[in-house]
Amino acid sequence: MRTLLALALAAIPLAACSRGSDDADVKVVGTGLPADWRGRADDSSSVADVSWTPDGSGARVVTGPAFIAWRVADTASGTYRIEATMRQLAPYKHFEASGIFLGGSDLEGPAQRYLYFLVRGDGLFLVKVREGSSTRDVVPWTASPAVAKLDAAGTATWPLAVQVTPDTIRFFVGDQPVTAIAAAGLPSAGQVGVRVNHNLQARVEGPVIRR
Repeated sequence: MRTLLALALAAIPLAACSRGSDDADVKVVGTGLPADWRGRADDSSSVADVSWTPDGSGARVVTGPAFIAWRVADTASGTYRIEATMRQLAPYKHFEASGIFLGGSDLEGPAQRYLYFLVRGDGLFLVKVREGSSTRDVVPWTASPAVAKLDAAGTATWPLAVQVTPDTIRFFVGDQPVTAIAAAGLPSAGQVGVRVNHNLQARVEGPVIRR
């Protein structure tokens, strides 16, 4: 695993790290996002430090900073279902996550708000809310057999779905439900998109909204 990790990290075109911690964001040779996408990186980072390469019906993504990305036309409210598939393409020195967000508002402003559903390669999932610069857990990191763990090459694929009704929000990995929460008080109407955490190599497909 250590050899695979070293090879994978060497394959990323790196420049200087953005912060001085042991786990700083690596600065990739970024492409930014396509013209029909918008994005926002965490903290003071920039989506210019993200590599996003179209790949068939999806995209290959290398981060850099953790970020969200969305197409302006992708909004939903009421009863709907979101689907996206996330695939981690290489190992990292610890587990990082990716997934779906929904209910987004003011995403380019100071009052950004959204609900997000993430999975990671140790078999855990998370449901969380971002409100401005703060976040809070709705469902903390929780193990589920539906969430595939990384294989020996450091890869895994996660088909994700969120089913929204006025009363309940249900979360799925593949066809397996992993949790359900009351919709009251949570952002569920608004922008829909994807989230990829920092220092990952991933393939992203979606999101698709089904009504």
